[in-house]
Amino acid sequence: MSYKDWATKRLQRYYEVVEMLFSPDLFVVGGGVSKDHAKFFKYLNLETPIVPATLFNRAGIIGAAWQANWRIEHPDSVNRDTARETAEKAIRAAGGED
Repeated sequence: MSYKDWATKRLQRYYEVVEMLFSPDLFVVGGGVSKDHAKFFKYLNLETPIVPATLFNRAGIIGAAWQANWRIEHPDSVNRDTARETAEKAIRAAGGED
């Protein structure tokens, strides 16, 4: 299917429904198709502005790398045992189960 057919036959209908249901201020298109936005945005007739994601398809990779680095720099903040103990303590303090 060409980008023109895809945009006019599938995306147009999808975005029209999203516009009707949510009245968004902006559509941000990410993922692998975002790098080809110029090939299909021109066929869409929407009331809501539509833009490609700034990082295109790299957002997930960059986010995962950032999270891995953050966890290395802050190892105590992701200790699952500590989180469980904190939750159990909060439940006890609220008068819940022991």
